[in-house]
Amino acid sequence: PYSPEDLAYIDAFHQVYNLQEPPLDYGYYTTTGRVSRFTGSTLTDYIGRMQNDQYLPFNFGGWMEAFNTMYLETGDLLYVRENIRLIRAILNYRDDVRGIPLFDGNIEPVWGTDLYSSFGREYFAVDDGSVVYPMLEFLEIAENHPAAMDELDEGEFDSMLSRINETLEFHAAQYVEGPGPNEGHFVFLRTDLAGFTGDPQPPNWMSSIGRAYWLSWKLSGNTEFRDIALGFAHYAKNRISLATDGAYYWGYWFPIDAVTKDPVPRETIRGLPGYDWIEDISHAALTVSFWIQMANEGQVFDATDMERLTKTVKLGFARLDNGVIFPDIIGNRIVSLINRVPGMSYFMDLTPYDPEVYDRISEFYFKYWPSPGPREGGLIYKYGTPDGNPTETPTITSTATQTPTVSPTSSPTNTSTETATRTSTPTPSPTPSETETSTVTPSPTATEIPALDANPFFEFALRWHQGTVESDMAELLGMIREEKRPAP
Repeated sequence: PYSPEDLAYIDAFHQVYNLQEPPLDYGYYTTTGRVSRFTGSTLTDYIGRMQNDQYLPFNFGGWMEAFNTMYLETGDLLYVRENIRLIRAILNYRDDVRGIPLFDGNIEPVWGTDLYSSFGREYFAVDDGSVVYPMLEFLEIAENHPAAMDELDEGEFDSMLSRINETLEFHAAQYVEGPGPNEGHFVFLRTDLAGFTGDPQPPNWMSSIGRAYWLSWKLSGNTEFRDIALGFAHYAKNRISLATDGAYYWGYWFPIDAVTKDPVPRETIRGLPGYDWIEDISHAALTVSFWIQMANEGQVFDATDMERLTKTVKLGFARLDNGVIFPDIIGNRIVSLINRVPGMSYFMDLTPYDPEVYDRISEFYFKYWPSPGPREGGLIYKYGTPDGNPTETPTITSTATQTPTVSPTSSPTNTSTETATRTSTPTPSPTPSETETSTVTPSPTATEIPALDANPFFEFALRWHQGTVESDMAELLGMIREEKRPAP
């Protein structure tokens, strides 16, 4: 039985997401909803949109990640060839390659944008992290799979890695050690929000690029990048609250100081004082993607942490267990944020730790999301099976009391039994023209807008990655500077 409050939320949810009758299934994601529909002419079209400033480079992050996933799952070199084509296009669209200056006149190795700053064109670590992480993921795949490496031009592996590292080295200037032992974080060096200059960036920003720093260390041996990633991981783990229900919860902004390790009632968990709302599941998915990566690598996070995150899913935002999802990680009924729900797909990477995570998250996509994007399509393909059960994947094991560490003198190692040679010329052969299935962008009915959602900077941050801030950017920035609250 559902509470009256849950029933009201379910009704509001169904005003945004139409129930599919019959529901979709795993087979849909191998046919109509297959990831390959984002290759060929569809990919060509979207690369053209990017080159005409109609599609932001960071939006391709999910495409590249999905292509990586599908190659590993199927062995089909189509995904390698198309990913190489996409990576080349994005690298050649970087500001320094095109000679595009930032607002201060400097030309930097970033993918800047003028959409989010009244200053003009600016760089953002969260965006560039979403760009370079899947590129590095591809290079790691190529290093361990000779067939994939053979699709690169001679010397292209090293060239790509060098260019990606230029971006990471530029952003490293935002890194500050502390405040606790082994901790580190990114700070805002300059911003329209003058009160935030010098303050820590939100966890999802650091997770986005933290993933890239770790992979680059593995590929290049750059210990500075290793230490940044480990600093991010320690900083995050010390600011995640353990609730009495056994789940982890946290705010969109972390508190400055570490939180208690003792379990606390979940209703008492907040973030940074004054900006203490709980993180929405779309941004939280990006946040946890780094933590899952580090646990899988045996660094800072461990299997106990992952078990607690699976409870975030089961006891928090997917607690109804019927495909209806709440928009923040605790499971608050915030109707105005319902459109954040489809962005939760990274949480499926917790499936090896608890298959029920896949069941609860995929149920939303099967029942309510007939136009899957590449990332969710790839993850459902990876973790699902034709019989509807999650794929059995070995669980990473480690102890809760012993945190693995990387020796300062250690070097990255390649444990693959294959040796890939970085020499060959690709012969990409895109698939025939495919019709892209349009993605539905729900328009929520704001019947419930709690005070925690009324802060203008929160609204700004939430709409950042949805591409919905362009038309009213000046209005939003004005509200932020004047510290006004949006009209009810």
